[in-house]
Amino acid sequence: MKHLLAKINLMTALFGLCLTTALFAGSPGNSHSFGRTLAGWVDIYERWGLGVLAVPVDGNGNAVARPHVVLMPIPNTPGDGTPGHVDVTLNAGQAFVLPIWGLLGTDYTNGNPARSPA
Repeated sequence: MKHLLAKINLMTALFGLCLTTALFAGSPGNSHSFGRTLAGWVDIYERWGLGVLAVPVDGNGNAVARPHVVLMPIPNTPGDGTPGHVDVTLNAGQAFVLPIWGLLGTDYTNGNPARSPA
C-alpha cells in the first residue's frame, strides 16, 4: 500500500510540474528544453540506457548529454520489491532527464499478476 501511495504522490507532483511547465513554455508540443523536444530527450535516454549510445561523464560521474543535461540513472534493484536508491550530485545549471514511464510498473498484492478476463 505504501508503494502505491508513493507512486500516486510522485505522479501527482510530476503532473503538477507538467502543468506549470506548459503554462510558461507555451504549447508543450513546441517546447524545446535545452535544445531538444521531449521525444528527442527520451530517444537519447533510451539509447543510452540500452547501451547503444555512449555519452561523456562529468566530474560527478554523471552521464551528460550536450549541452549539460544529466541522464539520471535508475537504481539497480533485484525486482522483488526491495527498494533501491542512487545518490546523484548535480552542478549548478545542470538539468536532468528521467523518463517516468520507465519507472512505473504494476504492484501485485500476492506476487502474481492479475488474470485477464476470458
